[in-house]
Amino acid sequence: MITVKEWKMDKKVDIEILDKNFLENFKILKFEKKEEDEIFLQLIRADKIEAVSTKILAYIFDTHNNHGLGSLPLKALFTLLGIKGLVPKLSTTKQEISCFYGRKIKKNGRMDLIIEASPYLFVIENKIRHKLDNPLEIYREWVEKKYSKNDDFTEKHYIVLGVNKPKEDLKNFKFVSHHNLVTKILEYKGEISSAESTHLTPFIEDYFRAMKNMNTALSQEESQILDFCMNNFAKLDQLHDFKEKIASVFESSLINIVQEIEVFSGREVYRDFADNWKDLGVYSDSQFFFVKEWACVLQIHYQLERIGLYLTPYSKTHKKVLSREKFEEFLVYLKSLKIKFVEHEPINNEFYIEIAKFEPMAENSKIIKKINELISRLQ
Repeated sequence: MITVKEWKMDKKVDIEILDKNFLENFKILKFEKKEEDEIFLQLIRADKIEAVSTKILAYIFDTHNNHGLGSLPLKALFTLLGIKGLVPKLSTTKQEISCFYGRKIKKNGRMDLIIEASPYLFVIENKIRHKLDNPLEIYREWVEKKYSKNDDFTEKHYIVLGVNKPKEDLKNFKFVSHHNLVTKILEYKGEISSAESTHLTPFIEDYFRAMKNMNTALSQEESQILDFCMNNFAKLDQLHDFKEKIASVFESSLINIVQEIEVFSGREVYRDFADNWKDLGVYSDSQFFFVKEWACVLQIHYQLERIGLYLTPYSKTHKKVLSREKFEEFLVYLKSLKIKFVEHEPINNEFYIEIAKFEPMAENSKIIKKINELISRLQ
């Protein structure tokens, strides 16, 4: 295995992948951390199911339903289609309408949604994930024939509602994006100070967030990051592969450390390929050693961000996880020894106490000396 000293001497060769141009372009990138609420439809993977979306759309476009939006969804649609007329106060919806010709249904002859808002009629083909292969002209012909003798609907509009505008010729259909529709509904809702909320409002807003997420365009900063990745994917792959070498260096160093500490005699060193760079590292757990009425385990976690020394106390007789009360007694004992510590969140009900930390790539001798001193004080 390569040692830390050897790696430091040799690293110039390895990081040639990070040439001047790569580094300069990387430095100008801005990584904005955005706190976003979890979206339930995404958690259950229903946000891209068109049938689910269609049912929600049918619900909110029907003014008779208790969604608290009134005719705002229809108003948003009017704006996006450039319709200048007054928005009807009432509308009803129909879902999954079959195009009957005699006793047969034409291939794919099932429309997703029709909105009836006299004198307007809206035919909507809802597309989220699937390719647009529906016979749109058959839909239009069927609607024209079906409603030809109905004077209540004199103005008809045909819409493809989707994520991105299809490349196919839509002919008599117009494209509206889910993102623009949802954004416009929320805009109009925000203009009404007395907007009504119902028990279904959280679910409807969850759907709105899911649709906005699916259609949101990249910000300028995000576009720069995308361009950088597209132009440097080979170097990024090399950088990712370099994790293996870092782990090897850390592993070698930690093996040298634990060999010099009695409570780690014969213990293994394990790699921890974390999801992020700062937590990338290796670790080793000591044997049980006794401190007064407790059995303790030390863990050395050698990471890219830091090197941490953690202590976990157990019951002395059965080596079981301590109750909170017994753990507090152990903390009192540490304080009596004037050992500084930081308590961490329990993992699987096991308590972890950080009793020392070191800079990344600290000298092994310094780490060994500190750990042996702490063990002596504890015992």
